[in-house]
Amino acid sequence: RSIIDRIKARFNVSIAEVDGNDYWQRSTLGITLVGNEKKFISSILNRVIELIYSSDSIEVLSRECDIIKY
Repeated sequence: RSIIDRIKARFNVSIAEVDGNDYWQRSTLGITLVGNEKKFISSILNRVIELIYSSDSIEVLSRECDIIKY
């Protein structure tokens, strides 16, 4: 299964390929999680990132993380 399918099955997050669709070996993933506790959101996103980094078939070139509070 693809990394997107594994993340969807394991975590309650929205994830999609948002850029790099024209390239065979490169893509940009967008991951979204909504909640009312920053600690909880950070914990889940860190676990998602750990799963991505643990995949042998993926090389992470860069990452950004923004938590927006309203």
